[in-house]
Amino acid sequence: MLNTIGSGRSNNESDVKRQTLIYTNPQTGEVIKAKFDNFNWFNNGWIRDKTTDNKTCLRISNGAKLEIPIG
Repeated sequence: MLNTIGSGRSNNESDVKRQTLIYTNPQTGEVIKAKFDNFNWFNNGWIRDKTTDNKTCLRISNGAKLEIPIG
C-alpha cells in the first residue's frame, strides 16, 4: 500500500525526506518511488489544510507534478 498519509510531514523536512513517497510491494519486495517535479515547497508540498482541521496534506499546485510509476 502506498502511504499517502501526510500526518507528521512538513516542508521543513530535509530536501531528501520531504521528497520521499515510497511503496514497497509486500509480496515481491519491489520498491516504487514517487517523483516530485517542480515543487517550490512554499505554497505547495506538505501543507496544513485549514479546511480539514489543520491536517497535513500533499498540495500539488502552480505547475508542480507528482508521478507515481505504477501499472
